[in-house]
Amino acid sequence: MLSKVLAGLAALSLPLTAAVIAPPTAAASTVRLAAAEWAAWTAYAAGARVTYNGVEYECVQAHTSQPGWEPPNVPALWKVATGGGTDTTAPSVPGNLRSTGVTDTSV
Repeated sequence: MLSKVLAGLAALSLPLTAAVIAPPTAAASTVRLAAAEWAAWTAYAAGARVTYNGVEYECVQAHTSQPGWEPPNVPALWKVATGGGTDTTAPSVPGNLRSTGVTDTSV
């Protein structure tokens, strides 16, 4: 009995997801789960999806999150799934470079 109560409490501590049901189409109905907001001290399995600052991320390596391991900070754990922006322009080449403080033994 106690193990069932503990299992129920553990399930309540997991991030919740909301089911969003799309309107039925002629072919079939589609059910999509909205990603939960990222949270520290949460166990994430590979493939889990979260949102952080309006961007959806997919977990690429199972882990338990910690403060500082927010999705944009650790690309080894998270990849952008959707909403990652549209900037595809490479940075420009720096020009007019110079070095100051040059001596006989250092630059």
